[in-house]
Amino acid sequence: MALAATAIVHPANNIFKVALVGRKADLGIVLKFALPAVSAAMLGALLLNYMAAAQPIAAYVLGGRACSITSNKAGYCLSYYGVCHF
Repeated sequence: MALAATAIVHPANNIFKVALVGRKADLGIVLKFALPAVSAAMLGALLLNYMAAAQPIAAYVLGGRACSITSNKAGYCLSYYGVCHF
């Protein structure tokens, strides 16, 4: 249900923003930001999909619960570390 609500709200918000300021936007600047953003988002989605299917890097048991470290989790931790320490 939350996914469906998100799928409705985000495009509606984007349409609303374009209707408000779309006529005043400089097309050259929009393209300079939009094209790399769309390309990076698609590449990121493909990479995330690939990494989600990868085997765990390590597995362990903690408190009787089986846990694993995946490339996604390791990537998030490294990204967080990089952002917070620079």
